[in-house]
Amino acid sequence: MNGAARPGDATLPLLAARSVAVYALSLHAAASALLAWSRADAGMLALAAAGLAIAQVAGESFGGAVDSGLEGTSRLRLRITFATAYGGLVVLALTAAVGSGEPRLIGQETMVFTVLQAAFLLLADLGRSQLGPVANALVLVVLASLGGGVVAAAAVVGGLALLGFFLALDHAARVLQAYPAGPAALLAATLRRAATSLAPIVIGLTVLFFVSPPAPLAQVRLPASSGPRDEDVSAAYRRLVVFGLAGSGLIFAAVRLLRRDRGARSTLEEALPLERGTEEALPEPPPLVRPDYQGRRGRIVRAYVSVLARARETGFRSRPSQTPRDIAMQLPAPPGPLGTLTELFVGARYGPDEPSEEQVVAAERAGHAVAAGLGRTKRV
Repeated sequence: MNGAARPGDATLPLLAARSVAVYALSLHAAASALLAWSRADAGMLALAAAGLAIAQVAGESFGGAVDSGLEGTSRLRLRITFATAYGGLVVLALTAAVGSGEPRLIGQETMVFTVLQAAFLLLADLGRSQLGPVANALVLVVLASLGGGVVAAAAVVGGLALLGFFLALDHAARVLQAYPAGPAALLAATLRRAATSLAPIVIGLTVLFFVSPPAPLAQVRLPASSGPRDEDVSAAYRRLVVFGLAGSGLIFAAVRLLRRDRGARSTLEEALPLERGTEEALPEPPPLVRPDYQGRRGRIVRAYVSVLARARETGFRSRPSQTPRDIAMQLPAPPGPLGTLTELFVGARYGPDEPSEEQVVAAERAGHAVAAGLGRTKRV
């Protein structure tokens, strides 16, 4: 979801916080993968934090202009083509990483997907969702987890937590944008609900990885002394927190500023070109044809229908939901002839057998008796 926030709208802080969550997830995933396979130092982490922040702000600034310059069909075609190509790249990269187990190859893939992460942040508005950055961040988490150890545990736990916060903020913003603009303090409540839901999962995974640290993938050929020390990992993540907080503050302020004066069209809507097709005349509906009952069956049905017509003339009204037996219970007529006529009508109308001549005569005689007992006709 991308696009406009309405002036004074409560979605503005939610959209800004969602952008921060995407940035934090991107930085955490990229840094974890770099720590696992490139032995990233403070300079590389700072470069990753700055590059991803610049890409995020640039995407917020110019993504809407690029997106509005594409027609709906061109945008859809671009999404399908790019998603297909990217999916093939991910499958190929993960297959090569797992199959070869070569740390140098996995390190090169880490650099490639880190650059792609910045590209996804830069072009996030073209997708009208954050699916691209989130999917690429998950690929980086998978690459980081292949090496096992503390970095793998931190990558999985932190990635899951940040993904949960992003989903909560994204859902709240989408729901809120379906309603008219208005002030509402929902950011804190959304963060509290997300933290409450994620806390048991994060704590459980932390305890699990503390008791049983994740081991490297069996195919990965790591030298015995190649893994980073826990002290180095802790120092790297402390620096990462500082860089992440600085970048998050910049992004939160920039997104609120950039979205404040953007157009008022809801981000849930997408303008598509109108296509006028050839007009086609709709055929007239077929006329309603009532079933025509012939022979002895039709004579009994007509006798019953004549009685109902006579009853309506005297002021009696029946409901469509009433059965013939329900009508007989309410019709002010002699019960004997009325009961006979009703049973003969039900058999003739719904029964499988053709009625006999004696039944037809009995139905007609009962119909005359019922009609005579209904009283004089009311003049309207």
